[in-house]
Amino acid sequence: MRLLVFLLSAYLLIFYSCQPKSGIKEVEGEVEAKNLYYEKASKLLAENKLDSSFIYFDLAHDRFLQQGDSLNAATCLIQMAITLYLEGDYYGSQETSIEADKLIDKSEKANFPLLSFNYNILGNVISAYGDHKAAITYL
Repeated sequence: MRLLVFLLSAYLLIFYSCQPKSGIKEVEGEVEAKNLYYEKASKLLAENKLDSSFIYFDLAHDRFLQQGDSLNAATCLIQMAITLYLEGDYYGSQETSIEADKLIDKSEKANFPLLSFNYNILGNVISAYGDHKAAITYL
């Protein structure tokens, strides 16, 4: 039950607070459609198909980086970090979360909820390692 609540809250936070820009966008003279990988990943996540959604979030991350959209790329990495955490890959989750942290502009107040969520994931991972005192830093 705890896992389901965590997964659902993570999905809702990421999906509603940081939706990718939809529509058509011009990138270096080419017309670029919205990120279909992100939409597919979100759909698979809603169906609780974590392994498949992980792959599509990775593809969406790459596409967002190609488009110069680091915030949505970070959102994809955070969702991947959650999936790794839920599957028990704490080291992979930690590394992915740190990679996402590098993409988020910490000077923008609008990014604070996403940063907070990312730090919470790091705290959970460190707590899973058994280092509860260090985990408090992030929680």
